[in-house]
Amino acid sequence: MPFPLYRLRAGQIIKIDGVAHTVEKMVEFRQGSFRWKEYALEGERGKRSWLSVERDETIRVSSLFHSIDARFSPDEKIVHEGREYVRYDSGLAEVRDFFGGTARVGDLVEFDEYRDKTALLLSREVWPDRVEYSAGVEIPWGRIVVKELSEGAPFRSAGDAFEKPSETEKNSEVEGLSGIKGSSGTKGFSGIEGAPDSGEISGALPVSYEKLSSLPLGQELQIGGTTYCVVGYVRYRQGLFTWTEYELESSSGPNDHVWLSVERDGPGPDDGGLLSLHSSIPFSSVRLQGRDTAAYSGATYQRVGSGSANVVEYRGNGDYDSNESFTFTEYRSEAGEILTCEYWSDEKEASLGRELPAADVRVLASRRRVHAPNHMRGLVGILIFLALIFIEFVLPRINMTPRIERQLASDSRFAHATSVTLSGNRRGQVYSTSLSPDEACRAIIDMDPDRVQYVTTPQPGTDSEQVESGGSERDERLLQTTRETVMIYESEDGTTCVQVSPTGVDAGRYTVHRSRFPMRARSLYRNSRTWYERSGRAPDARSAYAIDASGYSSTVTSARQASAARRSSGGGRSFGK
Repeated sequence: MPFPLYRLRAGQIIKIDGVAHTVEKMVEFRQGSFRWKEYALEGERGKRSWLSVERDETIRVSSLFHSIDARFSPDEKIVHEGREYVRYDSGLAEVRDFFGGTARVGDLVEFDEYRDKTALLLSREVWPDRVEYSAGVEIPWGRIVVKELSEGAPFRSAGDAFEKPSETEKNSEVEGLSGIKGSSGTKGFSGIEGAPDSGEISGALPVSYEKLSSLPLGQELQIGGTTYCVVGYVRYRQGLFTWTEYELESSSGPNDHVWLSVERDGPGPDDGGLLSLHSSIPFSSVRLQGRDTAAYSGATYQRVGSGSANVVEYRGNGDYDSNESFTFTEYRSEAGEILTCEYWSDEKEASLGRELPAADVRVLASRRRVHAPNHMRGLVGILIFLALIFIEFVLPRINMTPRIERQLASDSRFAHATSVTLSGNRRGQVYSTSLSPDEACRAIIDMDPDRVQYVTTPQPGTDSEQVESGGSERDERLLQTTRETVMIYESEDGTTCVQVSPTGVDAGRYTVHRSRFPMRARSLYRNSRTWYERSGRAPDARSAYAIDASGYSSTVTSARQASAARRSSGGGRSFGK
């Protein structure tokens, strides 16, 4: 699948965020079926960086790195320049191809990759003759354009013009180093002897990795002369990389199970991949010797990869939870056997297996009926039980009276005048009424009495009244519920207005539409909030905040009693958010 970014050549120009870079060198790595290239780029003023491009065109994000003068050990978490980074991938990769530079085909490079919570990247690579440290960021393909080398060729989008892999590329999928990026999970094994040796099955038909990654339950397969049936599967994700593992039951008996792991290079029908067959072994029989070595049954295994992954889908009898996570380490022996250790929240597991040529797998026309438990059944039962409790005990206690804004819109005593924008892009609605401010306040209390937190008016003789003289009556009222703020006031022409808005508007930026005394209204809002947040007790503590919180206490109490009486009699309830 050599798309433009995966077939750059020396001297070719690409632009990243509009800045031109020239390709100087390239190294292609391989880890099992997973491949990626790193291009050395020279940018403006000789600035050098490395662009990492994965071969799977479904991963439409690359990474841009630059060297840093830093040293850190390959721990799970590291701190660099005040930021904490967490390791999300590590392993051993083989140099498969290169141009420019000093890399050699067959070089083995150990890597550790880290990410912080803002997606900044750190990388550590251990080459045969050096250790390299770098920092980077992810670059979506939409920010990269590629210029072909031919005379006058235009720049093209990085993801354009996907091409099919050549026959040589497809046939080489199972050659080279066998490290697996992404691991082969083995949860739920009941083991058998190791996988069959490589070799073609007589009369076997070619099987695409596309078909192998979507086998249904009950599908029968033939592997190395043995017939198996798919009785379950699990799909895993490690970052952007996904793979599928099938639980296979042998025709020899229900207790004879193995797991077939299927990894794909890409989504196309002709894309290659990697197959491996595994059986479980006792974790206690594996001897871990430091970070990089393990021993089992007299053989020594070297670490080739480690990381963490999540369950994204599963069917069958396995004990999994959706999005359940685990960590793994993979080891390889000189004979090519794969030893995998997995660390789940409640157990440790180990498996032994080996890579499987695609020619060894034959998908049969037959299918078996397989009973797969419905893992959602228990969850659905719990949800139904909780819903019944909510309906029986909680719902009757919830005051379902519509919000004040909704009732104002349907009340003939109030006419909508305009909308206003407050802080944080919150919207307020303004209504006018022929009622006096006092009458309007009592009417609004009746609309939502159970949610009223306080009703306040300005204290006489406050600084705001002295500044805004001209009215002896305290016309403003502030009614605060758990959901809404309602300011009742006189407009510039003497009309009673009601401004209703969501609760929580910044006190320093609260405004009232065309108020006769805007400073007094803002002061009332600010002082009321201060009184409630700091005092919350008393009308007798109110004077320090220049508000009166006692005038409507009896009105609120009476309205709540009337509301409770209506609910107990079964009448007067309406529904709203």
